[in-house]
Amino acid sequence: MTFPLPLVPFEEYMLVDDRPAYPMSFFLKLIFSGEFDRVLLDAALRTAIERHPLLSARVGAKKNRFEWVQVPSEEVAVRWMPDETPLPATPIDLFAEPGLRVSARRCGEETKLGFQFHHSCCDAMGGLQLVEDLMVGYAASENRTEPASFSSIDKKRLLGRGRFGLTPWKLLRLAPKQAKGLLGVRQFLMRQAVPLLPVEIESKAKVPDSFPSSCGHQFSEAETAGLLSAARRAGATVNDLLARDLFLALGDFRSTRRLTEKNDWLRLSVPINLRGANDNQLSAANVVSMVFLDRQPADLHHRKALLESIGQEMQLIKANRLGLTFPLSLWFARSLPGGSSRLRGICNTQTCRGTVVLSNLGRPLLDMPMPRRNGKIAVGKMTLERMEFLPPIRPKTVVAFGVFTYAGRLQVDLHFDRRVLSGAEGEGLLGDFVPRIRETASL
Repeated sequence: MTFPLPLVPFEEYMLVDDRPAYPMSFFLKLIFSGEFDRVLLDAALRTAIERHPLLSARVGAKKNRFEWVQVPSEEVAVRWMPDETPLPATPIDLFAEPGLRVSARRCGEETKLGFQFHHSCCDAMGGLQLVEDLMVGYAASENRTEPASFSSIDKKRLLGRGRFGLTPWKLLRLAPKQAKGLLGVRQFLMRQAVPLLPVEIESKAKVPDSFPSSCGHQFSEAETAGLLSAARRAGATVNDLLARDLFLALGDFRSTRRLTEKNDWLRLSVPINLRGANDNQLSAANVVSMVFLDRQPADLHHRKALLESIGQEMQLIKANRLGLTFPLSLWFARSLPGGSSRLRGICNTQTCRGTVVLSNLGRPLLDMPMPRRNGKIAVGKMTLERMEFLPPIRPKTVVAFGVFTYAGRLQVDLHFDRRVLSGAEGEGLLGDFVPRIRETASL
């Protein structure tokens, strides 16, 4: 792999949209029963990082363009915290440090590992690649009986990231379908999404000491199975059901606070994975886009019709590969003179780009070559008991839901802006969402 490596447009967008008050970071937290050997953990982290070059790189500037510059992987190490000290999470300056931080603390019989990723370096699926390699490497070092069974990675494939498998001919053939995506862009620009709550804070304010603020809920295996059955009966995906129920929860939350106006646009920002079959050997990178679902209060009155409309819209997005519209738009904007300055102007616009983020990882780590204990991943003498996933929050998009299923149980985590929502309000929003999901799972 040859460095320096120019940033692709989506990486540059994530870099430019980063700010001290709203770091472009996402978080993965893993809770293990048992205790790590700290020397083996550090060694396993170094090995894992060496397999994913962007996680040990910094950003440099050359001729008004940004590029990845490789630094020694030893610059990233596990930072152990005292028992009662929260895992640290301050903004990452990619011009001065790599985009990965790993921290740990021992809490009674459990050990908590916290991973903070700058979103320019990778998306959540890429972050999970790092987590998987860390666990595989650690277990092999502890057992000392056989070599680590890492998945195959070709670092040269980083050169093709941001192309999404598109050749000029494939791009030409895709153009008619992307025309439908331009209609979505027009709607995005013409409709003004409303924030969950009125936002009056200064966007330049620093992150609060409590950052990231979160709460979560884990559903039972029976409830999770019920949700899967409900999706099959409805001819929908689990994510369609979750999107429908989140719209209803947003309506509940805002109406009880007398914030609802008939012309409001509630907008779900939904990350979509753009990896294809040829990306199986790609190391951790950012191969994701965003699509947007807009609904008004009148659309929330009929659960079935709302679900059908969401399913139809998501099918249209998938069939026409409209997830590519956003990164292709960024590529086009950057290719014009003054592209980087234009991108900064877009990022600095004080508008609400989405009411809430809904990011669903599906069933992460499902295919890991590791033994299980009661359906949970065994890492040597330890067991991965549960996880948390917190997507980034943005100015005026002050809540983000991270969703995944592990060991047969659906986990829903809420990352919220403590400067806008109190802890009780964050719990209240989660408390509106969870019963909606439970109701769907029971039908």
